[in-house]
Amino acid sequence: MSPSSRRRPIEARPCYIYGVVGGDCPHEFEARGLGGEPVRVVRHGDLAALISPAPPAGYPATQPNVVAHELVIEEAMRICPVLPMRFGVVAPNPRAVRDSFFRPRLVELRRLLARVAGKVELGLKVYWPEQLVFQEIVAENAELRALRDSLRSRPAKQTTAERVRLGQMVEADLLAKRERDAERILAALQPLAGDLELGKITAEMMVLNAAFLVDLERQGEFDEAMTKLHRQLGRRLIFKYLGPLPPYSFVNITLEVRR
Repeated sequence: MSPSSRRRPIEARPCYIYGVVGGDCPHEFEARGLGGEPVRVVRHGDLAALISPAPPAGYPATQPNVVAHELVIEEAMRICPVLPMRFGVVAPNPRAVRDSFFRPRLVELRRLLARVAGKVELGLKVYWPEQLVFQEIVAENAELRALRDSLRSRPAKQTTAERVRLGQMVEADLLAKRERDAERILAALQPLAGDLELGKITAEMMVLNAAFLVDLERQGEFDEAMTKLHRQLGRRLIFKYLGPLPPYSFVNITLEVRR
């Protein structure tokens, strides 16, 4: 930030926004924000925004900046419920946060804050080991197995239609197997969560991409259920379990202000 920007009164300077908290959240935080700036709150009624001074153009999405953003939110989470903002939100000044963000949306923000109060996000991505899942498909489908075997000694040019059909059969079996495995996992975990968000399947070997909103009091129970699933299915499934996390998957708030 330029020296001239630092000399401007803090109420006139652009501010970076980390998230929204209840109005009883502390005024200052130990964690330093982006650019090493101190983090403070802008209060409006019973809500507050976590902010720090920022250059007008904001900050690039470098790893140190993203980490600084997350550390502020994580510190706030240890104290009070937080509605996290996505990285990179900058307002012209604190007054714009009050006038253009809080005032028109108080009811919505209060509702969202109540939704995540006392809860954390737990993320889960599940994958098949590629070789193993195809072995299962072949072992479970006699028709597919017979077609595969019949193609081994025949030239590819003479068996185009059969090979297309084989690929279609494998794809159909993968879809059915994904649905069965995902349902089994969700049956064990969803009753322990207050809410669930299913993300996109981003890879052929991905079985499940899910985020669970879980009461802090039930996090231990959820962890135990994950351990049990790993014991039961860990030979044929790869579990990537993350958390506790800020509830990004359950909060979608943006800031639109007139500059």
